[in-house]
Amino acid sequence: MGVTQIQIQRPVHEVFARVTDLERAREWAPQMGAMHLEGPLREGAVISEERRILGRRATAKWTVTRYEPDRALGLLRNFGPMRGRFAYVFEQSGSGTELTQFTELGLDGPLAILSPLVAREGRKEEDAELGRLKTLLER
Repeated sequence: MGVTQIQIQRPVHEVFARVTDLERAREWAPQMGAMHLEGPLREGAVISEERRILGRRATAKWTVTRYEPDRALGLLRNFGPMRGRFAYVFEQSGSGTELTQFTELGLDGPLAILSPLVAREGRKEEDAELGRLKTLLER
């Protein structure tokens, strides 16, 4: 499991609001597809993500596994053989926010042997996303 911490000089409620604003997710996570939330954002909610891969439409399913406003967000993603668990923890740090991201990525079935490679590359992208989020919020 990868763990990344970042300090963002914005109040916790602003950082939480941006991370949970699905319509604006692509501003800091550009590889994301169009997100469609079924109902309110809460624990147990299902989010469909539409992506184009090699010219074909593909749908990833996200499930909200933890939802504590201004404190934590947990997500489980299923996308073909790829599985991912993500958790964001938001804590006040001085006048800003310490955001901790936990990431666990892997593959199921015969492709499971490639899980360490997928996890390593995924963590690189996750770290870059947090850097973009920090830049956006601190402008």
